[in-house]
Amino acid sequence: MEGNVNWIPLGILGLMVVIWATKFLTAIRLKQKLKKAWDGAPFFRKKDTEESLIASLAYPAKGKTIDSQVDDQTWHDLALDAVFDQLNYTQSSLGAEALYQKMRLLEFQPQDQLHDLEAFFEEHPDLRLKVQVIFNQLGKKNHNMARSIVANPGKHYAGLPLYIALACLPILCLFAIPFEPVGAITLLVISVVFNIVFSSLRNWSNKIRLDNVSYLVRIFASAERLSHLALSQQEELKQAVKPFKKTRILASVLQSPTGTSEMEIILLYLNVLFLLPQIAQVYIYNQVKAYQKEAQKLLDLLGEMEVAISLLRHKRDLEVVCQPVFTETGGIEGETLYHPLLSNPIANDVHFQKTWSSVGTMRPGNRPI
Repeated sequence: MEGNVNWIPLGILGLMVVIWATKFLTAIRLKQKLKKAWDGAPFFRKKDTEESLIASLAYPAKGKTIDSQVDDQTWHDLALDAVFDQLNYTQSSLGAEALYQKMRLLEFQPQDQLHDLEAFFEEHPDLRLKVQVIFNQLGKKNHNMARSIVANPGKHYAGLPLYIALACLPILCLFAIPFEPVGAITLLVISVVFNIVFSSLRNWSNKIRLDNVSYLVRIFASAERLSHLALSQQEELKQAVKPFKKTRILASVLQSPTGTSEMEIILLYLNVLFLLPQIAQVYIYNQVKAYQKEAQKLLDLLGEMEVAISLLRHKRDLEVVCQPVFTETGGIEGETLYHPLLSNPIANDVHFQKTWSSVGTMRPGNRPI
Protein backbone atom coordinates (compact mmCIF):
# COMPACT_ATOMS: atom_id res chain seq x y z
CA MET A 1 0.00 0.00 0.00
CA GLU A 2 2.68 2.44 1.03
CA GLY A 3 4.79 1.68 -2.06
CA ASN A 4 1.84 2.30 -4.36
CA VAL A 5 0.80 5.63 -2.88
CA ASN A 6 4.31 6.98 -3.29
CA TRP A 7 3.64 7.09 -7.03
CA ILE A 8 0.72 9.51 -6.67
CA PRO A 9 2.84 12.71 -6.65
CA LEU A 10 4.75 11.39 -9.68
CA GLY A 11 1.44 10.73 -11.42
CA ILE A 12 0.36 14.32 -10.81
CA LEU A 13 3.68 15.55 -12.19
CA GLY A 14 3.25 13.35 -15.26
CA LEU A 15 -0.22 14.75 -15.86
CA MET A 16 1.17 18.28 -15.75
CA VAL A 17 3.82 17.34 -18.33
CA VAL A 18 1.14 15.89 -20.63
CA ILE A 19 -0.95 19.06 -20.34
CA TRP A 20 2.04 21.27 -21.13
CA ALA A 21 3.14 19.14 -24.10
CA THR A 22 -0.38 19.09 -25.55
CA LYS A 23 -0.70 22.87 -25.34
CA PHE A 24 2.76 23.32 -26.87
CA LEU A 25 2.00 21.13 -29.88
CA THR A 26 -1.40 22.77 -30.34
CA ALA A 27 0.26 26.20 -30.42
CA ILE A 28 2.69 25.05 -33.13
CA ARG A 29 -0.12 23.76 -35.34
CA LEU A 30 -2.10 26.96 -34.80
CA LYS A 31 0.87 29.10 -35.78
CA GLN A 32 1.25 27.18 -39.03
CA LYS A 33 -2.44 27.58 -39.87
CA LEU A 34 -2.41 31.32 -39.18
CA LYS A 35 0.69 31.77 -41.31
CA LYS A 36 -1.02 30.08 -44.26
CA ALA A 37 -4.24 32.02 -43.66
CA TRP A 38 -2.36 35.32 -43.93
CA ASP A 39 -1.48 34.35 -47.50
CA GLY A 40 -5.07 33.46 -48.33
CA ALA A 41 -5.52 29.87 -47.20
CA PRO A 42 -8.95 29.05 -45.70
CA PHE A 43 -9.12 29.46 -41.95
CA PHE A 44 -12.24 29.06 -39.85
CA ARG A 45 -12.99 32.02 -37.61
CA LYS A 46 -15.99 31.98 -35.33
CA LYS A 47 -18.08 35.11 -35.80
CA ASP A 48 -19.37 37.32 -33.03
CA THR A 49 -23.11 37.86 -33.07
CA GLU A 50 -24.41 41.28 -34.04
CA GLU A 51 -26.24 41.56 -30.72
CA SER A 52 -22.98 41.06 -28.83
CA LEU A 53 -21.15 43.63 -30.95
CA ILE A 54 -23.93 46.18 -30.54
CA ALA A 55 -23.83 45.70 -26.76
CA SER A 56 -20.12 46.60 -26.78
CA LEU A 57 -20.95 50.09 -28.12
CA ALA A 58 -22.06 51.06 -24.62
CA TYR A 59 -18.43 50.82 -23.45
CA PRO A 60 -16.16 52.73 -25.86
CA ALA A 61 -12.43 53.13 -25.38
CA LYS A 62 -11.43 55.38 -22.49
CA GLY A 63 -10.98 58.98 -23.58
CA LYS A 64 -12.40 58.30 -27.03
CA THR A 65 -13.99 61.41 -28.54
CA ILE A 66 -17.12 60.36 -30.41
CA ASP A 67 -17.89 62.96 -33.06
CA SER A 68 -20.68 60.98 -34.66
CA GLN A 69 -22.36 57.59 -34.47
CA VAL A 70 -23.63 55.46 -37.33
CA ASP A 71 -27.25 54.67 -36.49
CA ASP A 72 -28.80 51.26 -37.11
CA GLN A 73 -30.78 52.29 -40.18
CA THR A 74 -27.77 53.83 -41.94
CA TRP A 75 -25.65 50.84 -40.96
CA HIS A 76 -28.04 48.39 -42.61
CA ASP A 77 -29.04 50.62 -45.56
CA LEU A 78 -25.39 50.85 -46.63
CA ALA A 79 -24.80 47.14 -45.88
CA LEU A 80 -22.00 48.12 -43.52
CA ASP A 81 -22.46 44.86 -41.65
CA ALA A 82 -21.16 43.10 -44.76
CA VAL A 83 -18.31 45.61 -45.01
CA PHE A 84 -17.47 44.81 -41.40
CA ASP A 85 -17.34 41.11 -42.26
CA GLN A 86 -14.89 41.88 -45.07
CA LEU A 87 -12.63 43.84 -42.74
CA ASN A 88 -12.92 41.48 -39.80
CA TYR A 89 -9.88 39.22 -39.57
CA THR A 90 -9.82 39.44 -35.78
CA GLN A 91 -9.11 36.33 -33.76
CA SER A 92 -10.80 37.42 -30.52
CA SER A 93 -14.07 39.00 -29.47
CA LEU A 94 -12.12 41.84 -27.88
CA GLY A 95 -10.63 42.70 -31.27
CA ALA A 96 -13.95 42.33 -33.11
CA GLU A 97 -15.61 44.70 -30.64
CA ALA A 98 -12.82 47.25 -31.11
CA LEU A 99 -13.17 47.08 -34.90
CA TYR A 100 -16.95 47.39 -34.66
CA GLN A 101 -16.58 50.47 -32.47
CA LYS A 102 -14.16 52.00 -34.98
CA MET A 103 -16.79 51.68 -37.69
CA ARG A 104 -19.78 52.92 -35.72
CA LEU A 105 -18.38 55.37 -33.16
CA LEU A 106 -16.65 57.87 -35.43
CA GLU A 107 -13.77 60.19 -34.64
CA PHE A 108 -13.15 62.96 -37.17
CA GLN A 109 -9.42 63.10 -36.61
CA PRO A 110 -6.32 61.26 -37.83
CA GLN A 111 -5.72 57.78 -36.44
CA ASP A 112 -1.94 58.09 -36.24
CA GLN A 113 -1.47 55.44 -33.56
CA LEU A 114 -3.45 52.91 -35.56
CA HIS A 115 -1.48 53.62 -38.74
CA ASP A 116 1.79 53.33 -36.85
CA LEU A 117 0.70 49.93 -35.54
CA GLU A 118 -0.18 48.77 -39.05
CA ALA A 119 3.24 49.85 -40.29
CA PHE A 120 4.95 48.12 -37.36
CA PHE A 121 3.22 44.79 -37.97
CA GLU A 122 3.90 45.03 -41.69
CA GLU A 123 7.61 45.45 -40.97
CA HIS A 124 7.66 42.67 -38.34
CA PRO A 125 5.67 39.70 -39.68
CA ASP A 126 7.12 37.28 -37.12
CA LEU A 127 5.91 39.42 -34.22
CA ARG A 128 2.57 39.91 -35.92
CA LEU A 129 2.15 36.13 -36.17
CA LYS A 130 2.97 35.67 -32.48
CA VAL A 131 0.39 38.30 -31.60
CA GLN A 132 -2.22 36.56 -33.75
CA VAL A 133 -1.56 33.26 -31.99
CA ILE A 134 -2.12 34.88 -28.60
CA PHE A 135 -5.37 36.49 -29.72
CA ASN A 136 -6.57 33.24 -31.28
CA GLN A 137 -5.96 31.46 -27.99
CA LEU A 138 -7.93 34.20 -26.26
CA GLY A 139 -10.73 33.29 -28.63
CA LYS A 140 -14.32 34.36 -29.14
CA LYS A 141 -17.05 34.74 -26.56
CA ASN A 142 -20.34 36.48 -27.25
CA HIS A 143 -21.59 38.84 -24.54
CA ASN A 144 -18.33 38.30 -22.66
CA MET A 145 -19.01 41.38 -20.46
CA ALA A 146 -15.30 42.20 -20.18
CA ARG A 147 -15.82 45.88 -20.97
CA SER A 148 -18.83 46.03 -18.67
CA ILE A 149 -16.93 44.52 -15.72
CA VAL A 150 -14.04 46.95 -16.18
CA ALA A 151 -16.42 49.92 -16.45
CA ASN A 152 -18.45 48.82 -13.39
CA PRO A 153 -16.39 46.47 -11.17
CA GLY A 154 -18.84 46.75 -8.28
CA LYS A 155 -18.11 46.12 -4.62
CA HIS A 156 -15.04 44.60 -2.95
CA TYR A 157 -15.35 40.82 -2.57
CA ALA A 158 -14.11 38.88 0.44
CA GLY A 159 -13.28 35.19 0.78
CA LEU A 160 -10.12 34.88 -1.34
CA PRO A 161 -7.93 33.43 1.49
CA LEU A 162 -10.59 30.79 2.23
CA TYR A 163 -10.82 29.72 -1.42
CA ILE A 164 -7.04 29.47 -1.72
CA ALA A 165 -6.82 27.39 1.47
CA LEU A 166 -9.49 24.98 0.23
CA ALA A 167 -7.76 24.70 -3.15
CA CYS A 168 -4.37 23.94 -1.60
CA LEU A 169 -5.64 21.30 0.83
CA PRO A 170 -5.88 18.39 -1.69
CA ILE A 171 -2.36 19.14 -2.94
CA LEU A 172 -0.94 19.14 0.58
CA CYS A 173 -2.68 15.84 1.27
CA LEU A 174 -1.05 14.24 -1.78
CA PHE A 175 2.42 15.12 -0.60
CA ALA A 176 1.60 14.00 2.95
CA ILE A 177 0.58 10.48 1.86
CA PRO A 178 4.10 8.97 2.04
CA PHE A 179 4.42 10.13 5.65
CA GLU A 180 0.90 9.46 6.98
CA PRO A 181 -1.00 7.34 4.41
CA VAL A 182 -4.27 6.70 6.24
CA GLY A 183 -4.82 10.18 7.63
CA ALA A 184 -3.68 11.93 4.45
CA ILE A 185 -5.87 9.80 2.15
CA THR A 186 -8.88 10.28 4.43
CA LEU A 187 -8.40 14.04 4.48
CA LEU A 188 -7.79 14.01 0.72
CA VAL A 189 -11.11 12.29 0.02
CA ILE A 190 -12.97 14.66 2.35
CA SER A 191 -11.36 17.76 0.82
CA VAL A 192 -12.00 16.60 -2.76
CA VAL A 193 -15.66 15.81 -2.08
CA PHE A 194 -16.15 19.09 -0.23
CA ASN A 195 -14.51 21.15 -2.99
CA ILE A 196 -16.56 19.48 -5.71
CA VAL A 197 -19.84 20.01 -3.86
CA PHE A 198 -18.95 23.55 -2.81
CA SER A 199 -17.75 24.53 -6.30
CA SER A 200 -20.83 23.02 -7.95
CA LEU A 201 -23.18 24.89 -5.64
CA ARG A 202 -21.34 28.17 -6.17
CA ASN A 203 -21.27 27.67 -9.93
CA TRP A 204 -24.98 26.91 -10.00
CA SER A 205 -25.90 29.99 -7.98
CA ASN A 206 -23.46 32.35 -9.70
CA LYS A 207 -22.88 30.78 -13.10
CA ILE A 208 -23.27 33.90 -15.24
CA ARG A 209 -20.82 35.97 -13.20
CA LEU A 210 -18.24 33.16 -13.15
CA ASP A 211 -18.64 32.56 -16.87
CA ASN A 212 -18.13 36.21 -17.70
CA VAL A 213 -15.09 36.75 -15.51
CA SER A 214 -13.26 33.86 -17.18
CA TYR A 215 -12.92 35.82 -20.43
CA LEU A 216 -11.58 38.88 -18.64
CA VAL A 217 -9.05 36.66 -16.86
CA ARG A 218 -7.84 35.40 -20.23
CA ILE A 219 -7.66 38.95 -21.60
CA PHE A 220 -5.31 39.98 -18.80
CA ALA A 221 -3.26 36.81 -19.26
CA SER A 222 -3.00 37.53 -22.99
CA ALA A 223 -1.84 41.06 -22.21
CA GLU A 224 0.83 39.67 -19.90
CA ARG A 225 2.12 37.41 -22.67
CA LEU A 226 2.08 40.27 -25.17
CA SER A 227 4.09 42.44 -22.78
CA HIS A 228 7.05 40.09 -23.27
CA LEU A 229 7.13 40.70 -27.02
CA ALA A 230 9.20 43.53 -28.51
CA LEU A 231 6.14 45.49 -29.64
CA SER A 232 5.94 49.22 -30.20
CA GLN A 233 3.59 49.42 -27.19
CA GLN A 234 5.59 47.11 -24.96
CA GLU A 235 6.27 49.63 -22.20
CA GLU A 236 2.63 50.69 -22.01
CA LEU A 237 1.60 47.05 -21.79
CA LYS A 238 4.12 46.30 -19.06
CA GLN A 239 2.92 49.16 -16.90
CA ALA A 240 -0.78 48.44 -17.36
CA VAL A 241 -0.52 44.68 -16.83
CA LYS A 242 1.48 44.82 -13.58
CA PRO A 243 -1.56 44.54 -11.27
CA PHE A 244 -2.89 41.54 -13.22
CA LYS A 245 0.19 39.37 -13.75
CA LYS A 246 -1.10 36.55 -11.55
CA THR A 247 -4.03 35.99 -13.89
CA ARG A 248 -1.83 33.95 -16.22
CA ILE A 249 -1.91 31.10 -13.71
CA LEU A 250 -5.71 31.10 -13.69
CA ALA A 251 -6.04 31.61 -17.44
CA SER A 252 -4.19 28.39 -18.21
CA VAL A 253 -7.23 26.43 -17.08
CA LEU A 254 -10.09 28.89 -17.58
CA GLN A 255 -10.57 28.17 -21.28
CA SER A 256 -13.78 28.34 -23.28
CA PRO A 257 -14.88 24.78 -24.15
CA THR A 258 -14.71 23.96 -27.85
CA GLY A 259 -15.52 20.26 -27.70
CA THR A 260 -12.46 19.42 -29.79
CA SER A 261 -10.00 18.34 -27.11
CA GLU A 262 -9.99 15.68 -24.41
CA MET A 263 -7.75 18.02 -22.42
CA GLU A 264 -10.76 20.28 -21.85
CA ILE A 265 -12.35 17.55 -19.73
CA ILE A 266 -9.27 17.41 -17.51
CA LEU A 267 -9.23 21.20 -17.18
CA LEU A 268 -12.92 21.21 -16.32
CA TYR A 269 -12.32 18.83 -13.41
CA LEU A 270 -9.33 20.88 -12.28
CA ASN A 271 -11.53 23.98 -12.22
CA VAL A 272 -14.02 22.28 -9.95
CA LEU A 273 -11.49 20.54 -7.72
CA PHE A 274 -9.35 23.61 -7.03
CA LEU A 275 -12.16 26.23 -6.99
CA LEU A 276 -10.43 28.15 -9.77
CA PRO A 277 -13.54 30.00 -11.05
CA GLN A 278 -14.30 31.26 -7.54
CA ILE A 279 -10.70 32.34 -6.97
CA ALA A 280 -10.61 34.06 -10.36
CA GLN A 281 -13.87 35.89 -9.73
CA VAL A 282 -12.88 37.34 -6.36
CA TYR A 283 -9.34 38.18 -7.45
CA ILE A 284 -10.31 39.84 -10.74
CA TYR A 285 -13.17 41.93 -9.36
CA ASN A 286 -11.00 43.21 -6.51
CA GLN A 287 -8.04 43.95 -8.79
CA VAL A 288 -10.18 45.71 -11.39
CA LYS A 289 -11.80 47.82 -8.71
CA ALA A 290 -8.37 48.83 -7.38
CA TYR A 291 -6.75 49.30 -10.81
CA GLN A 292 -9.63 50.27 -13.07
CA LYS A 293 -7.57 52.71 -15.14
CA GLU A 294 -4.94 50.07 -15.94
CA ALA A 295 -7.61 47.49 -16.82
CA GLN A 296 -9.26 49.87 -19.28
CA LYS A 297 -5.88 50.69 -20.78
CA LEU A 298 -5.24 47.00 -21.46
CA LEU A 299 -8.58 46.57 -23.22
CA ASP A 300 -7.85 49.58 -25.41
CA LEU A 301 -4.29 48.53 -26.26
CA LEU A 302 -5.21 44.96 -27.15
CA GLY A 303 -8.25 46.02 -29.15
CA GLU A 304 -6.16 48.50 -31.15
CA MET A 305 -3.61 45.79 -31.96
CA GLU A 306 -6.21 43.47 -33.40
CA VAL A 307 -7.80 46.27 -35.41
CA ALA A 308 -4.41 47.15 -36.91
CA ILE A 309 -3.68 43.54 -37.86
CA SER A 310 -7.18 43.06 -39.28
CA LEU A 311 -6.96 46.17 -41.48
CA LEU A 312 -3.45 45.26 -42.59
CA ARG A 313 -4.63 41.83 -43.70
CA HIS A 314 -7.62 43.28 -45.57
CA LYS A 315 -5.42 45.73 -47.47
CA ARG A 316 -3.48 42.81 -48.92
CA ASP A 317 -6.57 41.95 -50.98
CA LEU A 318 -7.03 45.48 -52.35
CA GLU A 319 -5.55 46.88 -55.53
CA VAL A 320 -5.82 50.48 -54.33
CA VAL A 321 -5.73 51.83 -50.78
CA CYS A 322 -6.66 55.42 -49.97
CA GLN A 323 -5.74 57.13 -46.74
CA PRO A 324 -8.05 60.05 -45.78
CA VAL A 325 -6.52 63.47 -45.16
CA PHE A 326 -8.10 65.65 -42.48
CA THR A 327 -8.39 69.41 -42.91
CA GLU A 328 -9.74 72.30 -40.85
CA THR A 329 -12.23 73.45 -43.49
CA GLY A 330 -14.81 70.73 -42.88
CA GLY A 331 -16.90 68.79 -45.35
CA ILE A 332 -15.96 65.70 -47.35
CA GLU A 333 -14.35 65.57 -50.75
CA GLY A 334 -13.37 62.45 -52.61
CA GLU A 335 -12.40 61.31 -56.07
CA THR A 336 -13.49 58.08 -57.74
CA LEU A 337 -15.27 56.64 -54.70
CA TYR A 338 -17.34 53.45 -54.82
CA HIS A 339 -19.04 51.03 -52.46
CA PRO A 340 -16.72 48.10 -51.66
CA LEU A 341 -19.49 45.50 -51.95
CA LEU A 342 -20.42 46.27 -55.57
CA SER A 343 -18.83 43.87 -58.03
CA ASN A 344 -18.98 46.30 -60.97
CA PRO A 345 -19.41 49.81 -59.54
CA ILE A 346 -19.10 53.21 -61.16
CA ALA A 347 -16.67 55.43 -59.29
CA ASN A 348 -17.94 58.94 -58.55
CA ASP A 349 -16.43 62.14 -57.26
CA VAL A 350 -18.03 63.38 -54.04
CA HIS A 351 -18.30 66.91 -52.64
CA PHE A 352 -20.12 67.19 -49.33
CA GLN A 353 -20.30 70.44 -47.37
CA LYS A 354 -23.80 71.16 -46.08
CA THR A 355 -25.50 69.24 -48.86
CA TRP A 356 -24.52 66.09 -50.69
CA SER A 357 -23.63 65.91 -54.35
CA SER A 358 -21.97 63.24 -56.44
CA VAL A 359 -20.58 63.68 -59.93
CA GLY A 360 -20.52 60.63 -62.20
CA THR A 361 -22.12 58.80 -65.07
CA MET A 362 -24.52 55.90 -65.32
CA ARG A 363 -24.09 52.99 -67.70
CA PRO A 364 -26.49 50.08 -68.25
CA GLY A 365 -25.82 47.18 -65.93
CA ASN A 366 -23.81 49.26 -63.49
CA ARG A 367 -24.72 50.95 -60.23
CA PRO A 368 -23.46 54.15 -58.69
CA ILE A 369 -22.36 54.32 -55.09
